Amino acid sequence: MLNIFFRTAAVTGVIVALAGCATTSPIERPELRADERWNVPLTAGAKAPDEQWWQAFGSEQLDQLIGQAFAGSPNLAVTAERVFQAEQQVRVAGSSLFPSLNLSGSTGERTTDDGGSENRSESTSASLNVSYELDLWGRLAAARDEAEAGYRATVFEYDSARLSLASSVATTWFRLMALDEQLRVARENLAIAERTEDIVDARYRNGAASRAELVRQQTEVLNQRAGLEPITLEYRQTRSALAGWLACHRWDSRPIPGRTR
Repeated sequence: MLNIFFRTAAVTGVIVALAGCATTSPIERPELRADERWNVPLTAGAKAPDEQWWQAFGSEQLDQLIGQAFAGSPNLAVTAERVFQAEQQVRVAGSSLFPSLNLSGSTGERTTDDGGSENRSESTSASLNVSYELDLWGRLAAARDEAEAGYRATVFEYDSARLSLASSVATTWFRLMALDEQLRVARENLAIAERTEDIVDARYRNGAASRAELVRQQTEVLNQRAGLEPITLEYRQTRSALAGWLACHRWDSRPIPGRTR
């Protein structure tokens, strides 16, 4: 009897312990407010940018470079082909909402020999079949809407790729123009420092300048030459990057019009 009592008490204790472990406090979830609209409303008078916005800079060379990049970009060509395929898919999906007509015709001629006399007979037949699928559950309309949405998505992808390519070419070209101007100024400063060194050297040989003045000017010439190297390197790298955007192995190496290289 005591064994049964102890067994019952032990089982009851285990059940109570498990029930206590299973009891958890409720989780307090934070309240998150989600915006009803994700699109930013346009301000009054806002206009979409022009498709050829780079022409506002008035640079004929920039216009030619971007046109060359558009013509030679394989990624842009692939995206344009996707737009064409999506457009054809829209036409196919839209045509299923209308009746389809199938017109067929045939003509034939038969000649028979009956006891030395020939009998000729001609026959012509034509048939017109009309078929139409009722869109009771909206399947065809949904397929057309899906095709139109896919077409708009591919057009957006093409416009984005075109905008990205044009902005990359323009940014690289502007950087190249800035480096070209820095090169011009650095070379002029180097030329001035070298002429000044010749003057100081002549004065030093004639006893009008000290050795310290000559060394100081020679150091200035070395500093100007050292400062010219990183600008030249960055200019070459930027020029190679522009050639990459133009999808060619080597860009025209002639001096930029109106610039001194």
